[in-house]
Amino acid sequence: MKMSMKLTGDGLTRALRRLAHRAAEAGEEARRASRLEEKARLEAQERDDARRRV
Repeated sequence: MKMSMKLTGDGLTRALRRLAHRAAEAGEEARRASRLEEKARLEAQERDDARRRV
């Protein structure tokens, strides 16, 4: 589907704001995934350490 859009004034501002919002959401999602990975890695390490102690 091909769309042509003339961006001037408010249209350009809205498009840039929408793009910035999507970029921020993508960045937040990446940070959230990174934190979950780190948490899972630490929990796995703790489980391994507990097994070694037993």
